[in-house]
Amino acid sequence: MQPLQEILSSEGEGLPTEFVADCDCSALTSILDGVLLSKRGVRRDGNLNVCQECNDSLAKRSIPKFSIKNGFYVGELPTRFSDMTLPERLMTQTVSVVAVTRVMRGGAHRSIRSHCLAFDAIPGPPATLLPIPVGNISSYRVVLAGSFTPEQHARVRQMHRARRQVVNDVLRFYQQHNEFYDGIVVDSSEIPVDAIAENMIFEDVEADVELTEMGAGHD
Repeated sequence: MQPLQEILSSEGEGLPTEFVADCDCSALTSILDGVLLSKRGVRRDGNLNVCQECNDSLAKRSIPKFSIKNGFYVGELPTRFSDMTLPERLMTQTVSVVAVTRVMRGGAHRSIRSHCLAFDAIPGPPATLLPIPVGNISSYRVVLAGSFTPEQHARVRQMHRARRQVVNDVLRFYQQHNEFYDGIVVDSSEIPVDAIAENMIFEDVEADVELTEMGAGHD
């Protein structure tokens, strides 16, 4: 554990106190005090979940490529944004690097299942005016394959709401905590108070799409 403490130490990095506190796992085990780790990778018994690539780097006493110590950090939004829909997320992004097609299947005798197909997308110049009107988003679409009950159809539509208040709140959060949003102008005057992103949803009742269930999620 000592080599890990030395390699991944936050000491001398000049990082914001709030950021270091967010990576502090010492509540789970005191020997991790001052070590830059994601709490999601530390189990309650003090053991760590480490991928093979990172483990190989640590064994060589090198900083892992995808470690927080090396500047790679995936943050989490506050819990108040946990119900953000995908359209709302896309409306608040400055760039889009992935295009996603989400194929959803329903039916009277089963729950909704979905399978996402992701493709690399060449990003254009970063947006300087947000939110992006939902009608202008072309990087995401939903295909309703086969038959859906009215209740399932309504649920899918609710999953793709675009709410002005949510969009405004998350943009304010980004401007306060993300330097890449410093110069962004926010204008929600053209955004509906609460609308369904109809342009993203396509129905194909005749579709017979056989999808691999591996990785498919229940929604």
